[in-house]
Amino acid sequence: MIIVMSIMALGALAMSILQPMVPLYLTSIGVTPQIIGLMLSLAMVGMVIGESSWGWVADKMGIKFPLIVGTFISGLTVFCFVLTQNMALIFTIFFFWGLVRSALYGPGRGYISTNAPVLRKATFMAIITMIMSASRTIGALPSGFLAENLGFHAVFFVSCGVSLLAGLVVLAGLRQARPSKVQVIGDGVPDPPNSVGRVSYNSFAVLCVVTVFHHWTVGTRMSFLPLLATQVVGASTT
Repeated sequence: MIIVMSIMALGALAMSILQPMVPLYLTSIGVTPQIIGLMLSLAMVGMVIGESSWGWVADKMGIKFPLIVGTFISGLTVFCFVLTQNMALIFTIFFFWGLVRSALYGPGRGYISTNAPVLRKATFMAIITMIMSASRTIGALPSGFLAENLGFHAVFFVSCGVSLLAGLVVLAGLRQARPSKVQVIGDGVPDPPNSVGRVSYNSFAVLCVVTVFHHWTVGTRMSFLPLLATQVVGASTT
């Protein structure tokens, strides 16, 4: 689990290095805010497809293959941004970037949840969330400095390099990874709180609605907060 957490942390680091700078980079090559929103939305369409399929792949094949895709292939997809300024190709890259980067998070969280101690699953999920939040913080800090002093391409190169490093950790640390077996709670173990047998589907529906509105605001912030900060407030990229 430590290896999987490390891989996910590096993946979050790679994405956070790039994420604040993407709207600014697109603006610098003449993309309008409306088109920026469409591009980032298309990346999320890729994630919708990826999140709903990579978990199934991990159940069938183990997490090694999805993590390879979410690290090596994701890094190479990021590298493609520096190769073109053609709008159609950039749209395509965004879609595939969303598709492949989603291979890291669903299978990784599922592996940790499955292998965590039965009565400590929420704690372990909180730990991985904390680790990924710290990685996002560390990654966002140098991104503006890199863009302002070395150019936007440097941001893409560094993000790609961190993803490839995460891929090397996958190859070195998960050589014998197998599909995880679901833990079965025996008679001698007490049922965990809110176990599957007592699921309230009304409450579950409310959680889904809350998630929809939460990610709606997250998508808006990721797309346009960097533009607000630089073009309206007047803050530097750093």
